[in-house]
Amino acid sequence: MRPILIALFLFLPGVAPAQQICEELWFARNLVFDRAGYCFGSVLGRAVFDNSDCSTDTPQAGPGQQWVVDQALQLETE
Repeated sequence: MRPILIALFLFLPGVAPAQQICEELWFARNLVFDRAGYCFGSVLGRAVFDNSDCSTDTPQAGPGQQWVVDQALQLETE
């Protein structure tokens, strides 16, 4: 499934530079954490996501959501 994600970023009109792709991956990954109730500690995390309804420092994502997190982390590393 990873090649599909890479293809989406590489072949969509208006190809984004690497920095923008990393930002999009960061957002997707952290959106999963936000929806799982994560309390963001970083300045950026708190600026982007609302901590008023957070409940944990160790969020539990479902299998589908964990797949998104894992893929985003792997692509961010690459």
